[in-house]
Amino acid sequence: MPNSFWGLARKNLRRNLKRNLTTGSAIAFGFAGIILLGAYSNRVDNYIRVYTIYAAHTGHVALFAKNGLDKFGFEPKKHSFSKQRQLEIEGLLKNDSRVEMFEPRFSGVGLISNGCKSIPFSAVGIDPQIEEKLMIHPEVKRWTPQIESIKKGVKLVDAVKISSVAVVSITQKVASALGKEKVKTEFDTGAAVKVVDCESSVALPQSDASVQFLGNSWQGGMAALDADVVSIFSTGFDETDFSAIRMPLSVLQSFYDTERVAGYSVWLKEASQLKSFIQTFSAALNGPSLAPEPIDLIPWYDESLSPYYAGTIQFLNAMVGFVSSVLALVVLFSVLNSTTLTVLERTSEIGMYRSIGFRKRQIQTLFIQESIWLSGFSLGIGLISGFVFVEMINRMKIVYHPPGASGGLQLVLVANVSAIFVWAVVLLLLTIWSTRFSVVNKLKWQISDLLGGSGR
Repeated sequence: MPNSFWGLARKNLRRNLKRNLTTGSAIAFGFAGIILLGAYSNRVDNYIRVYTIYAAHTGHVALFAKNGLDKFGFEPKKHSFSKQRQLEIEGLLKNDSRVEMFEPRFSGVGLISNGCKSIPFSAVGIDPQIEEKLMIHPEVKRWTPQIESIKKGVKLVDAVKISSVAVVSITQKVASALGKEKVKTEFDTGAAVKVVDCESSVALPQSDASVQFLGNSWQGGMAALDADVVSIFSTGFDETDFSAIRMPLSVLQSFYDTERVAGYSVWLKEASQLKSFIQTFSAALNGPSLAPEPIDLIPWYDESLSPYYAGTIQFLNAMVGFVSSVLALVVLFSVLNSTTLTVLERTSEIGMYRSIGFRKRQIQTLFIQESIWLSGFSLGIGLISGFVFVEMINRMKIVYHPPGASGGLQLVLVANVSAIFVWAVVLLLLTIWSTRFSVVNKLKWQISDLLGGSGR
């Protein structure tokens, strides 16, 4: 007796053609739906990942003094790195072949004023040259091409080269609140500065791009700084856009009168080296020849460091997992229902096979091969349909507004090939299992019952 019935199984699919087409459609559209859902999840995951690591200057690893992530804002002197410790850390980072680049971390709060009105600010000190490298990084170009670091004006890396005063970048919401929506390059450098009458009830045009900062220095006195707004940017989130400021690290350190830094952001050449880097670099930082200052190395995806990423991905994974499971169950029950009816109608045929010497395993194999033909063809149609739908949606350039995001984002889907393969295998196995389940139950009958069709 032959052990393979591929030809016969393919021909058998022509029987009950409408039912097979219905079942095949359920498999195809269920698979296409999973592809679309996976493409959306893949895009969002990578978008937020790249935004967190590069655009937000988090790095693959954040390095802090012990408990510095939580306590730096309350006790900055205690939970920061001295100049000597900075030299030790930077020396190790420069000599580590796994490190692509690194940047000191420093932040602070205070008041920003236009001379008449003051509002709170939350400033981040950045290295303008690192900022330039981050914005042209291949990962940023691939996954977040829509992110524009600068909405108006010039980059800090260019401004510091030509300006004789401190330069800052502010968000659009801060600019609107202070009436500083024009940047330095939009004013005639030779023109006299106009004095604004703060008591006037008439809205006056913006006279210059100068802003003033007030705060408490680390030495206990009053900190003040006069700077020019050279650019306007967006953090990407409404909540932080109301107070976010960016300025060169040296300017922010000068404002607070300190040489210390809160920590470091470290970008690796290969993200896969993250865990090994944390283990070995932590040991190196606590070597016998270095200052005995405990440190924390936190991976970028840690919820304490990147709460927005962690929360969003947890919700996304739960949603995708639930919807994908529902689609898989729909496919499973569609195939199970179709197979059960088919086996029921072919009861006498199964009895005939048994009576002429076919073994139970051979009959089971025949039905499973029919199922494989049907599911394989349907999965192929679903694969093509899924990619067509992905391309159609991308060409439509749909703009949506996620909660809390500043401005709209274009809906872009990116298919996840590895996930597609896994789901294809899962759906194929579900189809085979449901077919086997139906056939095995029928093969338990006696041959006489099968031939007589008494169990129909």
